Amino acid sequence: MSGILKIKVKAHGIKALAQEKQETNLREWEELHSKDDEVALSVEKDKEKEKEKGDQEIAEELEKEIGHMSSLEEEAPRRQKRISKVSKNFLHAQVEMRRKAKDKEALQKDDEEEDEESASEESLSAS
Repeated sequence: MSGILKIKVKAHGIKALAQEKQETNLREWEELHSKDDEVALSVEKDKEKEKEKGDQEIAEELEKEIGHMSSLEEEAPRRQKRISKVSKNFLHAQVEMRRKAKDKEALQKDDEEEDEESASEESLSAS
């Protein structure tokens, strides 16, 4: 009987060790998980800080560009006048070409109508 008792005690001890090991593993996992959450939160805070710094840098760059553009505004009216002269000349040339094309079409229509009238007069005089 003492042999069975020893086996029971050993089995109980093994179960206790297994349970203790399981609890230890669970505690370690919870500690690691909480550390992981802390690291993730820290990383998020760092990203937010970097984003704020990035936004500030972008704002500074935009202000510099605006300052640079204001100096270019002084040059812009002269360029616009030159462009508008070129545009006017181009438009005048287009209008002139269209007028000539319309005049040609009108002449061709008149010629066709005259040809039709003369053909109908000839057919009438032949009858």
